[in-house]
Amino acid sequence: MSSQALPAQAKELFRYLFEQASLGIAVEDLDGRVLLANPALCSMLGYPENGLFGMSCSAFANPEDSQDDWALFQQLRAGVIDQYSLEKRYVRKDGAQLWGRLNVSLLKNGDRGSSPLVFAFVEDITERKRAEQALRESEERFRLAAQAAKMFVYEWDAATDVIVRSGECAEILGIDKVAHLTPGQQILAKVHADDRGKLLAADAALSAEKPHLQVSHRMVRPDGSVIWVERTGRAHFDEQGKLLRIVGMVADITERKVAEERLREYEKAVEGSEEMIAVVDRQYRYLIANRKFLSLRNMTKEQVVGRLASEVLNKGVFEAGVKEKLDECFRGRVVRYEMKYTYPELGERHVFASYFPIEGATGIDRVACILQDITDRKRTEEALRKSEERFRLAAQAGKMYAYEWDVATDKVMRSEEHVNVLGFSDEAKQLTRQQLLARVHPNDRELFTGSVDHLRPENPTTQISYRVLRPDGSVVWLEKSARAFFDEQGRMLRVIGMVADITERKRAEEALSQSEARLRLAAQAGKMYAYEWDVATDVTVRSEEYANILGLTDVPTSETHQQFSSRVHPDDRAKFNAAVANLTPENPIAQISYRALRHNGAVIWLEKSGRAFFDAQGKMLRMIGIVADITERKLAEKALRESEDRLRLLLDSTAEAIYGMDLEGRCTFCNPACLRALGYERVDELLGKNMHDLIHHTRADGTLFPVEDCPIFRVFRTGEGVHADDEVLWRANRTSFPAEYWSYPQRRGQKVVGAVVAFIDVTQRKLAEAALASVSRRLIEAQEQERTRIARELHDDFAQRLALLAVELEQLHQNPPNLPEVRRRLGELQKRTSEIALDLQSLSHELHSAKLQYLGVGAAMRGFCQEFGEQTKVKIDFKSHDLPGPLSPDISLCLFRVLQEALHNSAKHSGVRHVEVELWGTSNEVHLTVGDSGAGFDREAAKRSQGLGLISMEERLKLVKGTFSIESQPKRGTTIHARVPLGSGSDSMRAAG
Repeated sequence: MSSQALPAQAKELFRYLFEQASLGIAVEDLDGRVLLANPALCSMLGYPENGLFGMSCSAFANPEDSQDDWALFQQLRAGVIDQYSLEKRYVRKDGAQLWGRLNVSLLKNGDRGSSPLVFAFVEDITERKRAEQALRESEERFRLAAQAAKMFVYEWDAATDVIVRSGECAEILGIDKVAHLTPGQQILAKVHADDRGKLLAADAALSAEKPHLQVSHRMVRPDGSVIWVERTGRAHFDEQGKLLRIVGMVADITERKVAEERLREYEKAVEGSEEMIAVVDRQYRYLIANRKFLSLRNMTKEQVVGRLASEVLNKGVFEAGVKEKLDECFRGRVVRYEMKYTYPELGERHVFASYFPIEGATGIDRVACILQDITDRKRTEEALRKSEERFRLAAQAGKMYAYEWDVATDKVMRSEEHVNVLGFSDEAKQLTRQQLLARVHPNDRELFTGSVDHLRPENPTTQISYRVLRPDGSVVWLEKSARAFFDEQGRMLRVIGMVADITERKRAEEALSQSEARLRLAAQAGKMYAYEWDVATDVTVRSEEYANILGLTDVPTSETHQQFSSRVHPDDRAKFNAAVANLTPENPIAQISYRALRHNGAVIWLEKSGRAFFDAQGKMLRMIGIVADITERKLAEKALRESEDRLRLLLDSTAEAIYGMDLEGRCTFCNPACLRALGYERVDELLGKNMHDLIHHTRADGTLFPVEDCPIFRVFRTGEGVHADDEVLWRANRTSFPAEYWSYPQRRGQKVVGAVVAFIDVTQRKLAEAALASVSRRLIEAQEQERTRIARELHDDFAQRLALLAVELEQLHQNPPNLPEVRRRLGELQKRTSEIALDLQSLSHELHSAKLQYLGVGAAMRGFCQEFGEQTKVKIDFKSHDLPGPLSPDISLCLFRVLQEALHNSAKHSGVRHVEVELWGTSNEVHLTVGDSGAGFDREAAKRSQGLGLISMEERLKLVKGTFSIESQPKRGTTIHARVPLGSGSDSMRAAG
């Protein structure tokens, strides 16, 4: 191969490789609608990903080039040809045009009844077209330049150093006038300074054996511009080998040099391509491998170029399929296929391989291999497949319906599934579009209308999401996908499409959006940060929030794992390191909570969640995750535990029996007082048991107590607390006891989730209430007896005596005696009247002492003792001292009644005629003692008797919070002692007195 041929072949090879890179791929149906388009094609045409879905290929093609394409497509669809290629222009979404090379092939599915698919590969050849255009223009300029003397002839005489040039050199060298004879040194001075040495060396290398000269160098024109020239010539020598002259041509090769520079740029483009590019010869030996090809295999150029494919590729891959595909390409066919390949770092990937035959002098001797990583596309296809499956299932479940709108009649026909989607049905299946618009949410009506208004023959598809109002006022989200059909004049005829219910998806998107917003706000607030740890370099890179959490002012952009480990609390480092050491390809997820030390020594709690990535050999490569500050959560958990401990301590310490129930009535907890009250020893004897069946199953009369009537369980239905004190509960030994209980609902938010019951054993209280009822009855009986006694005295004594006095006065009036007799009898009557008055006064004082009200308790007691002693002929010694200021009426009345009862009992039962009474005060109490040396009595026997004297005194003192004690033995006398605290009077005493 000559030196002139080498650049042309290299130019062809690298240009060919450059033109085949970055292919756009589309899958179409037989109507030319796009079913799937890869990101390269979408990007090439200026559409977002999936933006070409459902579009007709004619929508983004130049109308002037569509006729040839459509004619070949018709032959492909008819089965006349299997594939075709052509170059055509495309129209980007923004209106710009680009050139593409289209390769179309038909894939017939093996499944009967399945429609064939059309695969289209589009290569962006805009730059190539521009380069070709530039090259054609350059060639045209070269031709014109040659015609216009773009080269000139020269002859150099070595002896005289004179150069003779043809006149064409003036235009090439940019000089106005050409001297016929020019010195060689003058010409050499116009050679570029960097190229003079190369030119002199080429001249010096000439010899009789090698007389031909060819050298390229730069010339500097008078205006300062630089051109490239190629000097070719032949040297002539004499018989002794002395140089005589050189005759040759000088051509302006500036444009060729520019083209070669462009070729080198092509080489750089191939090298910098993000696709894997390689060239192999017929011996399957790599001739070229670009950077991407080498980097993904972790190889150098020396490890690949010159090596056999079987040595470079993974073991078994070459023999399993690559060799067969290369052989097919060497037979002159373009080969495209998919395969799986495992790379050292990326693991298993899906690869789309394209093999293109390259012709040399002897035929096809090389194959250009372009490999594209289509893993992401495969995942997208899989996601699309799953989406289509969900779409199919959704349609079967009635989550979508079909519709057709006739534009001329404005009638919309819907399938029956619209009832399931919309939740209602209009009276007719056919409605006008205006009627349907009334159902659309007011905020979406403009969008709904505009989705049809923008449809055009070149853009006939639409897809929108909008809301519809149901009759009950609820809102349902719908997604409409439709295609419009037009006549030859571009007039819209009808629109056919599908409407799907996407309400749940919208709710999920809204929930996801809210979740992402919360996560973003949490990160912005410095409560979490992201990190990535490179295992090989042991360098961890963290987001900026790391500084806020750790309290750092100087944030390190990167830090080793070991350095960060030093920030972990010493007690948690082993756990922190073990969490990473335990990760495997089968278990790549780590989540751990640990403590870290801030710069100021404060301790914070962190929670790390991360995922490890491994290579094919199971070696960990990196770890990516999130670290959250959970200090507040930990503090809240600690506070909760302490609160629970305090609650448990309270439950264990309280005297009230308490237990909890779930909605089924099963015991969820109980305190020790509950166990003791019910006669159980262990908590597990109650936990999980139905408490109604266990302790509340039967009433006090022995009849069954249905759970439906149980007030405790009523809280589950009403949500309100209950209180009862007239029921019984049952112990473990099957005995019952009267109980007072309170049942309150447990709520989680607004929902009742259980109940808490507190109860007490009121056996003693019930007995006390029964005793009090008995005392009250006896007091009432005593009051009635006292009234009877007073009535009898008034009738039998005072009434008789007054009646007798009235009779005698009547006799005195009717039979007036002599004056001495009158005086005697009036004296007797006066005496008897005084006796009656004294007796009435005594009875009145006994019932109510006026002295007590006006003179105080001391004077009242003293007067009563004197009157009572005179009536009963008993000597009463009364002493009073150290009394505080005026006592309250309640205390005074209480002590006065106790004195009356005590003196009556002593006069009636003691058998002696001497009683001692003492009333005195201390700093906080008033004391009263009444004692005699009479017969005395047995206190226990007195308590069992039916007498009310002692009970009356004791009950009166209780009303003023006083105490009552008795010292008495048979034949040793009796002393009663009453104590009343100061300030203890109550208004109820007046009623009781």
